[in-house]
Amino acid sequence: IVLGVAQITTSEIEIHRLVRWDTLAQYLAQAGVEHQIYLLKGDKDALAVPYVEYPLLPQYPPGFGPFWYITSLTCSLNCTGNPETRRWTIDSLGEIRRFNAATATWTLLQQRTVRGQVEIRYATCGAGTNACPSGVTLLRWEEVYP
Repeated sequence: IVLGVAQITTSEIEIHRLVRWDTLAQYLAQAGVEHQIYLLKGDKDALAVPYVEYPLLPQYPPGFGPFWYITSLTCSLNCTGNPETRRWTIDSLGEIRRFNAATATWTLLQQRTVRGQVEIRYATCGAGTNACPSGVTLLRWEEVYP
């Protein structure tokens, strides 16, 4: 009975750890999409978000934290000039990694990808340019599976 209880307890702890990593990776990917939308609202020609360590925790030196996200960005409507509306497809990858200081290598523990399609309307402001966002419409939000 003791061995059976020990095995069940060990299995439950492992399942909890994997579910926690999966959930964290999902939230990181969603944060990447939101970060990209924020940048596009301020600048319609913004670039994709490079690797972002999130959050910066005091127990990890910069660049050595376990939580990361990165985005890729594709314009799919009104991509050039100064249109009133632009549409983007944003893919965001959330990663949980572990750094091994002895070998100076990263181990990927979990990753999740989220895709969002967003349309941003810009109003004329300032020097007659369409630079101020007047509306954001989230057209599609989905998980991307390998």
